[in-house]
This record gives sequence, C-alpha cells and structure tokens, in this order.
Amino acid sequence: MLFPNFSLGEEYEHAPPATNRQISPYLPSGRFRTGLPVEGLAIERGDLFYACPRASVFYGTALDADLRTRGVSTLVMAGISTTGVVLS
Repeated sequence: MLFPNFSLGEEYEHAPPATNRQISPYLPSGRFRTGLPVEGLAIERGDLFYACPRASVFYGTALDADLRTRGVSTLVMAGISTTGVVLS
C-alpha cells in the first residue's frame, strides 16, 4: 500500500508564495501540513508513506526508485482527488 500525502511541511516550509491564490487561502486552517492519513487508514508494516510537496507523488520523493526496486510495474490509484494528481 502506498500513501501519498500532499504536504507543504510541518511548518509550511514547502508552501508556495502568499500570492498563490489556490493554496494560500487554506493555510490558516492548518490544512496541507505533514501528517498521517485519516483515522481508519492506518499505515501497516511494509506500506510506503510519502509527504509530497507538489501534486505529483513522483516529484521530490523516492517513489520511482522504490517501485523499481520492488519490481512494481502496475499502479492502481484511488482517493478523493485523483483526477488532478494523476494528471500531474
């Protein structure tokens, strides 16, 4: 199981400039901080967790290398916002 988590860091160290109108309005709410998946989706031994600073889980993470090392050639994606993320 793979858990990509769109995250701008624990203290928003990966946040875009305040002029970014898509993300900036949500920062005061505490959203997009690094954290674990929602309750009920506990990470188990052998699962992979990636905090992603951009919409693509492949950007700035070791996912590509990890998948190749494990011999993975097929991905099945599911979630609440896969349309934008998968296109990235």
